[in-house]
Amino acid sequence: MANERPPTGPPHPLPKDYKPHAGEPSELKNLYVAAAARRHGIGGWLVGMVEEAARSAGATSIVLWSDTRFLDAHRLYGRLGYARTGGTRELHDLSNTVEYEFTRSL
Repeated sequence: MANERPPTGPPHPLPKDYKPHAGEPSELKNLYVAAAARRHGIGGWLVGMVEEAARSAGATSIVLWSDTRFLDAHRLYGRLGYARTGGTRELHDLSNTVEYEFTRSL
């Protein structure tokens, strides 16, 4: 077994025109930047990478949820063209987290 080579990719390559999010929104699940690294463009750069990947996957928009207490994040999303939808959700966790929904068309 020690001489076996690890797999180098999927067993069946995906077609070049594979669009897993074709006509649908993609969701940005988590975005955290260390406090010491904030305000240097890293968050915007990361969001841009997510948007490009979503576009390549055929997505029509990006949806994300952000803790109501993360005001700096809300300002970043606003600068990047995201808008609050008015939707909220409660996570029913120990912190009593409530999140705002944001979206942006691609």
